[in-house]
Amino acid sequence: MPDIRVFITTIGEKILFESIAMLKAYTPDPFKITIWYDACGRGVDDDFVENLRTYTDDIIVSHENKTMAACWAFALL
Repeated sequence: MPDIRVFITTIGEKILFESIAMLKAYTPDPFKITIWYDACGRGVDDDFVENLRTYTDDIIVSHENKTMAACWAFALL
């Protein structure tokens, strides 16, 4: 069975953690999570990033708004 890669984009919504918990509960193993956190020029929330690390080490942090098109282009690489 091939690995499943889940690519999540966020701008720092706190509800993301509830969504990831539900994803983990209903997604068959094995799977990997990649998270793109776009701070949109507001400054990176370090606590948010540390909370993301409890779910994955594969985190992309963007300090400036890169647009959704850029996020998906990167995800397809």
